[in-house]
Amino acid sequence: MNLAHSAWISAVLLVAAAASPGCSRSSQHAGAEDRAAAESTPAATTKAPTVGDAAPGFKLRGSDGKTYTLADFADRMVVLEWFNKDCPTCIRQSDVIKATATALAKKGVAWLAIDSSHYRKAAENTAYANEHKLPYPILEDFDGRVGKSYGVLVTPHLFVIRKGRIEYSGAILRVAEERNYVQEAVDALLAGETPPLPTTRAYG
Repeated sequence: MNLAHSAWISAVLLVAAAASPGCSRSSQHAGAEDRAAAESTPAATTKAPTVGDAAPGFKLRGSDGKTYTLADFADRMVVLEWFNKDCPTCIRQSDVIKATATALAKKGVAWLAIDSSHYRKAAENTAYANEHKLPYPILEDFDGRVGKSYGVLVTPHLFVIRKGRIEYSGAILRVAEERNYVQEAVDALLAGETPPLPTTRAYG
């Protein structure tokens, strides 16, 4: 989901604090562009942290009623998934995202979804998480400040963080190759290696 195509982009541009990621209308139809979008070229963003940088901290309430901070995971690897339940790309990739989160949890890796949609109500995400039996919480970033601090412009956009630093940033997979970039990155890090593709282009 692309901010530039959201109905409320004008408000976002006028009020920087409300920089909430969304899905582009074109992403409602999967096709060649969607399948090829996750090339290994980083998306152009300004003042956004990149791989190797310290991950911006946060303190957010989750759909389970608990409060989460990045510092809670200082001793664990954690995946952050920018999420919007209305995003067609998030919907199409929901099964692989849920399966990846479940598999990585068995390896001690935490997973947190973050919703930076300014129009969202907390109860909506709580209901969604319960209905879909998500094995992770959806955190509330409804003013978009955390999303902005990470330079997030689309959903889904995922980050793998280890010891407070960003080790991977981008899409979860390239559909054409059925290649799971997040799984690859985490497996490499657990093996003491560098992710084969530390940065890919998030698309939505």
